Amino acid sequence: MKQYSFMDVDLLIDGARVDGFAAANSIIQAGRNVAQHLPVVGAYGEMAVATTADLTGVITFPLMQVADWNEVLYARAQLSQATGLSGNKALWQPMQIQVVDKMGDMLVNGVNGVILKQPNVSRGVGFTVNTWAIFVERLQIKTGNYPDAGL
Repeated sequence: MKQYSFMDVDLLIDGARVDGFAAANSIIQAGRNVAQHLPVVGAYGEMAVATTADLTGVITFPLMQVADWNEVLYARAQLSQATGLSGNKALWQPMQIQVVDKMGDMLVNGVNGVILKQPNVSRGVGFTVNTWAIFVERLQIKTGNYPDAGL
């Protein structure tokens, strides 16, 4: 089976390159969960801005049903839930995620990620994909040239 790559973009989870993407537009998406600033408007129309400390974000990406990374991510999701339900004081291991776009000169760092919900299972006639969403404690998006980042 042909593995599709997309022009000089790496998705890394704990330093390992993820593969098994279906060919499509907007394969990897990363964004903040809330607005950075919230407008507060007074009775006379004057505006002040409240700045939030919420730096959380979500990184989403679809993997083909047959991709090996599905097994890795399902195991991580199930292990973190089992750890949480075990009643002991063991901590789940958070994921560190990086999206390195060498063509568009962007670097996205996702710090301390967790899979909140496993993908829904769906079957049909076309390509079957599992769409993963990883919630991160801090999402940092940087522009510039990062030739030493990624693989």
